Order: sequence, then C-alpha cells, then structure tokens
Amino acid sequence: VTGIGAGVLWDDGDVYATVAPDVWRLRDTDGDDKPDEREIIAHGFGMHIAYAGHDMHGLIVGPDGKIYWSIGDKGVSVISKEGKRFHYPNQGAMLRSEPDGSDFEVFAYRRQEHDQGRRQPNRARRRRAHHSRRRRPNDDRRPTLAARRQH
Repeated sequence: VTGIGAGVLWDDGDVYATVAPDVWRLRDTDGDDKPDEREIIAHGFGMHIAYAGHDMHGLIVGPDGKIYWSIGDKGVSVISKEGKRFHYPNQGAMLRSEPDGSDFEVFAYRRQEHDQGRRQPNRARRRRAHHSRRRRPNDDRRPTLAARRQH
C-alpha cells in the first residue's frame, strides 16, 4: 500500500517524488523524457494511516545541496544506507539526505499538539484557572483581576 504522490522536485536532470513509504529518484538516461532508472533513496515513511495532507511533501534542494522534505504525523521508521535506524512513530519530521539517499537524517521531529495535551497538563489553562479564582477571607494570596474588579 502506498500513499499519494504529494511531493515532486526536479533537480539537475533527476526527478524526486515522495510516495509513502518511499522517496524515489527517477532519471531519464536516453533523452526520451521518460524515466529509465527508478531508485528508492529512502524507505520507511507513513507507518500508519492518518489524515489526508499528512503525507510526505515539500521536496526542496537546500543550500548544502541536500534534498529536504517533510512528513506529517504518519511517522518515520527508516534504516539509512549506512545502517543507522531512525524510528519516530506517530510523529511528524523534517528530513534530508544527499541526492543519492546517503547521509540520511531526521533533523527535526515532533508529535502533534493534541497528542502532547494528553500527556502534559495545559499550562495556559492552569494559569487561567488560577487567575479566575476568587479571594477567600484571610487568604494571603494576591487578589485576582476578577476580585479587583468587584471592589
């Protein structure tokens, strides 16, 4: 099962395409405008089904000559050409590699905010709750904004 072709990049005669679970490099070697060589330069993206638009996309050549792309929270589980494992299930990531797929790396990753909310209390919500409390008699806390407005 594959995802949708959500990212396409032409660079120096090669076409790169992101179609989860793979990043492809296509090359026309005989000048007929049809790819004669097809190579998977990275494999292991989209570990589970998720919302549309969370596929790999955003292919671009960086100032260092590497190919950059991203994936939504469908996850990453890649073994690089050098044998290093990158495992970030249920997370989005920014990725890069050399045009031939070597030197692959995940240089940024993160879970969706709604996932983090289940694991950590929402600090902003806690602050709002604290500021909305009414002052009790003999309470040494500073009066809240709501209490000041009543006086």
